[in-house]
Amino acid sequence: MSKKNVYLFQINYTVRVAGRDSLWLPYSIACLTAYAKSKKDITDYFEFGPELFCARENPEELIERLDNPAVCGFSNYVWNTEWNLTMSKLVKERFPDCVIMFGGPNVWAGMENEYDHIDVFLKLEGEFAFVDLLRKVRDGEPLPRTLSGERIHELNELVDPYQSGEFDWLVQNYPDKVWNAVYETNRGCPFLCSFCDWGGLTYSKVKKFEMDRVENNWKWMSKNRVSYVLSADANVGIFKDRDIEIAKIARKYADAPESIIDGINFQYNKNNTDVCLEIATILGPYSRGITFAVQSMSESVLEAIKRKNLQMNKLEHLLKEANKRNLYSYTELILPMPEETKDSWRDGLSKILEIGQHYAISVWNTQILKNSEMNTPAYREEYGLDIIEAYDYTNYKNPNDWQGAPEKIGLVRATRTMDINDTVDGWVYSILLREFHINGVTQMLSRYLFGKFGLRYRIFYDRLFEILKEHPLTRDAIGFVEQVETYYLSTGKVADAKNLEVNFDFPKLFGVPQSELPPGHFMKDLLNKFVYEHINELRDIAVRMVREDLGYDVPEEVVTFNNAYMYNEQYEYPLKVTLDYNILEESEEQTTYTLMPKILEMDNKFKKKDPVMFYKQGAYKSNLKTEKEAPENSFGQIQGKAATQFATTTVHASSTTDHPTDIGYKSPADINIEDSNVLIFRDLEVYSDWPLLTNPKKTI
Repeated sequence: MSKKNVYLFQINYTVRVAGRDSLWLPYSIACLTAYAKSKKDITDYFEFGPELFCARENPEELIERLDNPAVCGFSNYVWNTEWNLTMSKLVKERFPDCVIMFGGPNVWAGMENEYDHIDVFLKLEGEFAFVDLLRKVRDGEPLPRTLSGERIHELNELVDPYQSGEFDWLVQNYPDKVWNAVYETNRGCPFLCSFCDWGGLTYSKVKKFEMDRVENNWKWMSKNRVSYVLSADANVGIFKDRDIEIAKIARKYADAPESIIDGINFQYNKNNTDVCLEIATILGPYSRGITFAVQSMSESVLEAIKRKNLQMNKLEHLLKEANKRNLYSYTELILPMPEETKDSWRDGLSKILEIGQHYAISVWNTQILKNSEMNTPAYREEYGLDIIEAYDYTNYKNPNDWQGAPEKIGLVRATRTMDINDTVDGWVYSILLREFHINGVTQMLSRYLFGKFGLRYRIFYDRLFEILKEHPLTRDAIGFVEQVETYYLSTGKVADAKNLEVNFDFPKLFGVPQSELPPGHFMKDLLNKFVYEHINELRDIAVRMVREDLGYDVPEEVVTFNNAYMYNEQYEYPLKVTLDYNILEESEEQTTYTLMPKILEMDNKFKKKDPVMFYKQGAYKSNLKTEKEAPENSFGQIQGKAATQFATTTVHASSTTDHPTDIGYKSPADINIEDSNVLIFRDLEVYSDWPLLTNPKKTI
């Protein structure tokens, strides 16, 4: 008797990384097949294979590669549900006897009542339940509509898909692709945040895999064209000694001669501790940043979402320590959360700057995950959640991806404490804050005023953005962003730019033509090009505001320092500026800074790129060297003069987008330098050991 064929699907978007298409290895379904293949009674009856489907192909074309399937399984996430439904319906029409199985985190309660063509829904952990299903199919037993996987307490019973060869066929048959890999060292999350389904789906008790499996995963990835690694652990750093050892293993194999791993993304412990700094230090240039995922700075919000952030002084300590060690970090926020208000949102952003986060702030719309507490009727009613079904929130628009069956997600557009206008206001406020502060346009000016005079960032940016919304230069551009964001939250669809009056140029974002609006989440980048092209005028507006509206007669040296911080053709570099205040350390002491923009030390071959991309990536920001007089007797006397203390600070680039694979650390040998979207992170890493010139070309 011939064996029955089994096909599995875990579809994801293709991402362009360093000039090459990058696909995600389908880890979840590989775990299922690896475990199932370890059972002889299963392999005697079923044939798996040989391809684990992971690319977003046209279902009408892909189905031709299926040979009389007996079982087709789909791993369901928010980024592939509509594709899965389209493909599974097509399979059922072509092969009516095929058993259609859905599993994964986006299988929700009651889904079995919505889709008759799906035979079985697997819930929770899937390895044991999948084998149970196959045995029922083999034995001709009636199939239940749902199979709930039991909690797997002994993870060592499971089979490692990397070592069992589940991905070998993909790597061998797609030689032109590089790969993004997911791996796990434990399962479980002890937190039950109301907006997340992680703790609820995997239970709170954390179970660990053996270290041999962890190291074997990294060894395989270092040898098989994996460029980016995402840890599926919910709280890296929660097991201090073990996680430090894992970081050392990761660095060892990322550094291996045959490895092309250029980025490692860990989901750090929700209650970040110094161990996260140690792990990021070990990862070095491969680290995609320490996440300070505060979600909100409002105590009322944190109580509503069952989240407790670090105490402010602890968070400030970690941020400043990360800055001191030159470790990239970013702060994540979600808008609008229950109990957030327009005022608390703006105040929270100000607090984040005040405790030292000047390099990256990432804001996401509140997404309703099907299995989260936030999706329950009682919760939605209590907090007045107004939800819109939105399409194409995070589609990277790669031309090789099939663009049919657009994905959708529920987005909160209003709550009982924020109406839709407040939400749009908060979103636009955060966009402007990123453009002006995080990207460096007014960062040093506002930091000087905060440190020297105690002027809150809230006051500085509230007033600046009020002026910009009315100024002839900026009002149309800001109004346009407000218009398209309102349209998206009102209709769930991205507006057609051809039907709108547009008075400024968009930047090129992913695979979207420059004349079109990007997917929902990436509309946060709409002002990149406009701000870059008008940066000097915008700086002048800010300086006039400080002097005329706020009444601070800031020294001209401070204005120069702010304006030269990002590469400015009005100045010659290295540029030395002496201030009456130490901005970086927030201390009352005369300090001399020497500025050198990163762009000036990049390889010339990369300077052909779109300058707006360099602006977004932070390549125009300067590395800073500081000189200040050492405290008396600290370093002794040198020829009767006080010793000079030298301190070096590298200012980090803010990320181009929130997706961590947009840039690479290593340069592939066959990289296409002419690709305008190619930017290699290595060429942004300008270390602060360039000679400090005794006679710089220009001194202020």
